[in-house]
Amino acid sequence: MVININKELVPIKSHYFLFNAATAPIVPFLPTIAKQLGFSASLVGTIYTILPISGLIAKPLFGGLADKFRLHKLFFLAFQAIFTIAFFTIYFIPKIPHENNANVTLTCDNAEAFLEVCSNDFTYEALKPVLESSVTNTSCNLSCLGSSKAYQQLCHGWNMTKYCDKINSSNVLDLKFNIIAHFNMKENQLLKECVDIHMRSASYNENSEIHRPICDSLFRTSCVLNCPKSIEMDELLSKVSDKTDQYETHTYQFHSFLWAATIGWVGMAVVVTIADAICIDLLGDEQGKDYGKQKMWGSVGFGIFNIGAGYLVDVFSRGQQDKDYTCIFYIMVIIMIFDIIISATLKKKSTIRTETDPSVLWELGAVAREGRVLVFAFWCIGAGMCTGVVWNFLFWYAEDLVAADEKDWIKTLQGLLTGVQCFLGELPFNFISGWVLRKFGHINVMSLVLLIYAVRFSKKKNQLHSLAHK
Repeated sequence: MVININKELVPIKSHYFLFNAATAPIVPFLPTIAKQLGFSASLVGTIYTILPISGLIAKPLFGGLADKFRLHKLFFLAFQAIFTIAFFTIYFIPKIPHENNANVTLTCDNAEAFLEVCSNDFTYEALKPVLESSVTNTSCNLSCLGSSKAYQQLCHGWNMTKYCDKINSSNVLDLKFNIIAHFNMKENQLLKECVDIHMRSASYNENSEIHRPICDSLFRTSCVLNCPKSIEMDELLSKVSDKTDQYETHTYQFHSFLWAATIGWVGMAVVVTIADAICIDLLGDEQGKDYGKQKMWGSVGFGIFNIGAGYLVDVFSRGQQDKDYTCIFYIMVIIMIFDIIISATLKKKSTIRTETDPSVLWELGAVAREGRVLVFAFWCIGAGMCTGVVWNFLFWYAEDLVAADEKDWIKTLQGLLTGVQCFLGELPFNFISGWVLRKFGHINVMSLVLLIYAVRFSKKKNQLHSLAHK
């Protein structure tokens, strides 16, 4: 059997495959890259509010300029290069240097001393590593508010004689004392919205003598806790840390990431728009129904390279606390070079417009005055919000679901999540979408999409309550 291949369509098929293969290692992992750099979820959400808006502005702006001056191919190649350079610069942005310092309460009564770490934002995922840890010897830095009673207990009960001469001191510099707290992670307890850390001993520093915390009367004081040597505790303290989004937005890392991501997103938006225009132009009116068969090669490239990228990140990150994303940036650059070479062979027929043709703005205004179009626009906004949650925070959520010691293959799992969506979702529906629309109707399908999103997002968890009663 001889298969007829339309050679004129091979370059556009190749572009869809290569361009999506290049974006697959970077775009889905971008939120988790931002998370590893030190950005909070709310700040990443702010960034991903700006990115689609920049794309929304860039598409008609540069698409209109390309139509007016017939610069489709020039813009097509130029914005591929812009996308590549902008996203590659993200690789060179360093992590925001900071420590997770949390306000806690030190309580001592008789031979028992506890550190109370409280927050309304504690989740099952954050508490599980701390409450189920098998580590028996952990130390954290503790800086506490000093007082006459505090120094009296430290001197006589804890036998930390360094603080004996400060019992009656009026020096403002004596208002704080710094110690190293030692505790057994297996003795941690969850009480409502607080984690009680049983403090077994204390010392002036890591190499000094160990002192038992014994108090002859109830003693409480406010402290700041920092645990740089414990991954589990550091992750817990990050949930109650005093860091704010305002602090992060004042760092050059944030501005570098925002500008690089925005420029790259604009480049990607323009490339996608012009590529679709070229594809439809090549197909013509008779083959317009085959648009999905060209676009499906993008799903193939995206699915394959996203799975592969996730696996490679895990392999190159073995033995490291943070994931090493180096390989995916270089994969993106190499594939984009091939894509630019292939794209240079594409041909775009120039659309001839006459003076009697209505302007684009007039045509948009005429369409927008129809009620059904406005309803469709609101549906697009709702579906876009749901899609944005999945695209931007699915990988983030997957990382929160696993413990710190279970993340060796998390990137492979995230790649498989996208692969399933591509090969079991996008790919088959590129073929059957026409049949589905004819069978059920556009309105019913639109309602079904929102219903499926609602089912996907509805997940109730009571793990936190169950942990408190273990």
